Amino acid sequence: MRTAFTLARSGRPGPVVVDVPKDVQNTALDYRGDGELALSGYRARLRAVEQSALSDADCASFFAALMQAQRPLIYAGGGVIAAGAATALRAFVDTFGLPVTTTLMGLGGFDTTDPLALHLLGMHGTAYANYAVEDCDFVLTLGARFDDRVAGVPAKFAPRAKFIAQVDIDPAEIGKVKPVHWHHVGPLTRALERLTTYGRAHGLRPQLAAWHAHVAALKRMHAMNYDRTSALIQPYAVLEAINRHTRGHAIVSTGVGQHQMWAAQYFDFRAPRHWLTSGSMGTMGFGLPAAIGAQFAQPGKLVIDIDGDASIRMNIGELETVTTYNLPVKVVVFNNVGDGMVRQWQKLYFKGRFAASDKSLHRKDFVLAAQADGFAWARRLQDKAALEATIADFLAFDGPAFLEVMIDPDAGVYPMVGPGASYAQMITGDFIPSREVHAASDAVPSSMF
Repeated sequence: MRTAFTLARSGRPGPVVVDVPKDVQNTALDYRGDGELALSGYRARLRAVEQSALSDADCASFFAALMQAQRPLIYAGGGVIAAGAATALRAFVDTFGLPVTTTLMGLGGFDTTDPLALHLLGMHGTAYANYAVEDCDFVLTLGARFDDRVAGVPAKFAPRAKFIAQVDIDPAEIGKVKPVHWHHVGPLTRALERLTTYGRAHGLRPQLAAWHAHVAALKRMHAMNYDRTSALIQPYAVLEAINRHTRGHAIVSTGVGQHQMWAAQYFDFRAPRHWLTSGSMGTMGFGLPAAIGAQFAQPGKLVIDIDGDASIRMNIGELETVTTYNLPVKVVVFNNVGDGMVRQWQKLYFKGRFAASDKSLHRKDFVLAAQADGFAWARRLQDKAALEATIADFLAFDGPAFLEVMIDPDAGVYPMVGPGASYAQMITGDFIPSREVHAASDAVPSSMF
């Protein structure tokens, strides 16, 4: 067999052909584990990180700062889920009362229905989470890296914070983007359990009643909202209807684009690994195969793929996989006849100069495609009056179900923190109250996503 691949030669890539003889390919060999390269220095560093633990002095310095804080906040990332630290985080919050906001990849690390939950922060985070970050005076960063979707302009992130603490398993992440005053490199669960035990043993409990009241007021005043009187179907209304049925217990996957952010904003996630998305990798087509994998792994769970008309095109052939194995996956396709997120950026930052984001000339009939792949329940929702009944029927169907929703093509993802902007300059749209009114910048962004 002949396999071609590319190598760099003399600084330039070029094709290289490697011949692997057929008899070599078919030879039966026993793997003995030989040939592994033991990188002793690297492994020693890994062991040191894995075995690291907080000392009494570490805990004392952490709590010295926390007990002086009046508005402390936890910023939790995907590391909480990767480390299996959700239970430890829950215990820490129950003990010390710090409100929690999570990154896109951290959704489910803390129950979003909890009174102290601020849901998502960052570029498309909730307005109240971002305002809480603006107002806090202490930040505890757990398994998060101050990435550009969250920190935006690092110097302006959490501008009133007098103390920033960070716990991460990767030493390279400590202070990389945002300078921190206290840090620990090691397993997150162990660190949280140690801090909780130390704080309890020393009777340390911050008095945060005023801060809790402030957070609750932010959640009331700047709640997620949209045009509820529109005659057109709003995607947010569809997600709210689904969420009323699932109550934060469904496994939700997404593709990439507006639907991804809407799902993150409007769904509740009460436990880890109920939110499956490619995050900032921007992998269009991720939602459907991810839902299939989740349904195989959790056959008794309700699994929903929230997708877009552009994103699902990337892997639409997997609809047949769903029906071949009779997986009860529920697929929702928000159809706004175009690349909605691209169109939103072109509208906000390129003065409405639309290019390649309109799919109105395409003739894809998604319902017929689903039926052709064996979906017995495949419908198109176009009438707002039928929304509630259709959603109930869709979710109750015993088997694979496909729902295309023709949504308002001008529906946008708000809030939005634009490129080069701080949380104070967040655009909240027409229906989420803002502290101040900010216009979208005319500056051309350096990155789409």
